[in-house]
Amino acid sequence: MVSQNIRRLYEEEAFDKGSFENFCYVTHDDMRRQESFADQSVMAIKAPPGTTLEVPDPDEGMPSGKRRFQVFLKSTDGPVDVYLVRRMADENESENIEDSAKAGTDLAALESPTPPLDQTDPDFCFNLDDNEGISDFFADIS
Repeated sequence: MVSQNIRRLYEEEAFDKGSFENFCYVTHDDMRRQESFADQSVMAIKAPPGTTLEVPDPDEGMPSGKRRFQVFLKSTDGPVDVYLVRRMADENESENIEDSAKAGTDLAALESPTPPLDQTDPDFCFNLDDNEGISDFFADIS
C-alpha cells in the first residue's frame, strides 16, 4: 500500500521535485533499476567519514589472463558495512523464494530492513544537480 502511494507521487504531473530534497539516500530498488549496473557486481558501502578505500590493480602480480579483485576498507572512527546489491533477474530465484514461503520459512527473519543513513553528516548529501543520479559517481570503463 505504501509503495503504491509513493509510486503515485512519482507519476503525478504536479509532482513537486523540491518536496523530496531531504532524501539523500538510494534504496535497494533504485540501485537494481540502474541500467548502467546491469551484468555487474555492485557493492553498497556504509562507512564513517575518513574511511579509506583502496582497490589494487587486479592484474598486478597475477599470471597472464588471471585477475584478482580486491577492495580494502579501513576506518578508525567506526564500523564499515558492505552490502552486495543483487538483481532478481532470474525467474528461478523468485520461484525458490515462493517455495520457501510455502515450506513455512519466515522470509522476514532472513532479510532485515536497513534504515537510511544518518543525514547529519555534511558529506552525506552528494550535492547532485537536478540532471544527475547516483550512477554518475561511477565511471564507464570501456
